[in-house]
Formats: sequence, structure tokens, C-alpha cells
Amino acid sequence: MASTLVLAAPVRNPAHSAAEPGLLITHDRLAYYGDFGRPSRRCLGCWAFYLSMDVPFTLHEDGQEARSARFALVPPWTPHRVLPGGTDLAVLLVEPESVDGTALQAMLMATPARRQRTAAALAEGFSNTRSAEADIDIQFFGSALPQRRLDHRIRRVVDLIVSPETAQLSAEQCAARVFLSPSRFMHLFTEQTDTTFRRFRAWKRARRFLSLMAGNPRLVDVALDAGYADSTHLSRSVRNCYGYTPSTLCAFTRGLTVFAQS
Repeated sequence: MASTLVLAAPVRNPAHSAAEPGLLITHDRLAYYGDFGRPSRRCLGCWAFYLSMDVPFTLHEDGQEARSARFALVPPWTPHRVLPGGTDLAVLLVEPESVDGTALQAMLMATPARRQRTAAALAEGFSNTRSAEADIDIQFFGSALPQRRLDHRIRRVVDLIVSPETAQLSAEQCAARVFLSPSRFMHLFTEQTDTTFRRFRAWKRARRFLSLMAGNPRLVDVALDAGYADSTHLSRSVRNCYGYTPSTLCAFTRGLTVFAQS
């Protein structure tokens, strides 16, 4: 598994102080700036960029000493906890099937100078006007991120899991859709995505919750729409992924400008 990369040098610029709280959601990117609270341990199924515009935050990872940073990249499936020194934090999530992780780290995080440029570009991106219809990578990184090459059968299954209409398909049903035996499918899926089918689908379900919670609907309705059996299942899964209860996440979005891709 890739290691977390952190930056301790200041990244604040007077031009970046204009960053406004908001939430931007597309099918494979999520950008949030605002109150971060003090979440418990979380385990996201995506690349997570954390950026503080002012005082450093504290990053705890399982098996490592806590460290102070103003900018960090945490790889997918890495249990961690982030405690901001202030109140607000900028977070950009990048879905792992959409990007080549090795090339991503080489492009953005390989040297101190690259990490500094990436932090500055993210700060600039959060200070600019956000739109779900804009090119998110251009806005936050200045260029397209390197794409990940997946076996066409696994790419097809990823699309099925992401789509609300087919998100509840079992592994056996997905295997049949791409003409593979269940055992061969499970092996190929793990090989291509670096995680299990069950874990990947659970993350996508939790990710779907973020897209549905805008507008403060009833949690039981969100749970059913996101594919959970009930609000209890929703609460347990969301807390494991994000370190917050669903009600806390919904509270964070109240009063926020929310941009969601159609």
C-alpha cells in the first residue's frame, strides 16, 4: 500500500483566504471546504487530499506516530484520523478506479517542490468559483490526472456498481454480466481494484449517501435510496467510512452551497 505523504510548510496565500464553504460532487470527485469537526477513525475507499489554509492539522494513521501537517495525501483503504487545528479544512476525494495511483503520486507528490505546488494549486482551486459541470482536475490541479487502465470487464462492473439501478447486484450477478465464473471474477476484481468486491461496493454505497444527503431529507429515505437495508445499517457504514454519524454529515451541509453533477 502507498504511504501517506505530508507537507509541513505553510501553503496559505492572501488570495486563498477568499475560499468559501461549499460541497462539490461529481461521479468520481468530491471537494469540500468548511467545518470539519473532530471525526473518529475513518477509512475511505478513495485518494484523500487534506489541506489547511491556516494552522496545521494532526494526522493519525494506524501503526504510525501522529504527525502535524498543512497538506497530506492519504491512499485508499488507509484507516486514519484527521484532527484540524482550527475549524475549517479543505478535502478533495478522488475515486481510485478513475486515476493511476502510482502516476498520481509521481505527478503531484514525488518531491517537496511538487507537493508544494500541488498544495498551492488546491488552495487556488478552492478559492475559485466551483461548478460540478467544470473540469474538476483542471480547476484543482491545473491538468488532467493520469487515468487508470482497468480490464474492460471490471470497468463494466464498476459502472454497474456506481449506477443506482444496478448497485445492488451481487458478485455472482456481476460475474454473469461479464461472462466470468464467480471465482475468476472475484480474483480479477481484487487484482484490478486492490480491494474486494464487497468492500468496494460498500464504499460506493457510502459515497452515494453523500450525493443524496443534500437538501436534508429524512435519513431513512436516504438509507433506502442509497441501498441500505435501514437507517441502522446506514449509520454503522457511514461512521466506519467517514468517522461521522449520518446526522453530523447532514448538519455540515446545512447552509452550504452544494454543486452536484447531473
